[in-house]
Amino acid sequence: MFFSLCLSLLSLSLCLSLSVCLSVCLSLSLSLSLSLSLSFAICFPLNGSARKSFFIFSLSLSSAGSTKMAAGYHEVVYDDGDTYKGDWNAEGKRDGFGVLTFADGARYVGRFRAGLCEGKGVLTFPDNSKYEGDFKSGKYDGFGIYARADGMNFKGEFRAGQAQGMYVPTTRAATLLYS
Repeated sequence: MFFSLCLSLLSLSLCLSLSVCLSVCLSLSLSLSLSLSLSFAICFPLNGSARKSFFIFSLSLSSAGSTKMAAGYHEVVYDDGDTYKGDWNAEGKRDGFGVLTFADGARYVGRFRAGLCEGKGVLTFPDNSKYEGDFKSGKYDGFGIYARADGMNFKGEFRAGQAQGMYVPTTRAATLLYS
């Protein structure tokens, strides 16, 4: 990682008037071939009129190549606040075991394939409801138990995120509610 900070005093000609600008720029380069540049300048005309001063603000992000992750274990923080700690495949997707924590507090712990939840896993929601069981293509699929925060549990088969056929609703004490 490379980091630089610069401070400079510049002369500019704008609209046929001469100005002096105080400029601050911040640059950050990461080993993933990404470059982030932030610049901020306050400019004052040389005639002393503060009413004609102006601001210049610039932000740029550029990539000088692929940002694909190498296969192996990585910890990533996404722009939306989600985080992932786990395995990646050679195509740069979550693949293998991992923990995906969402910005809203939901959390998935389990297997991934091609970037999606696949296989055994546990998805806990912000209200402490949770689904524990099989996933396919990022959805509940197969046998699982959905335990609501209010104590109601659904145990049975799920397909494409929906309960299927017969399932057994129970309370936390595992007593049968319907027969």
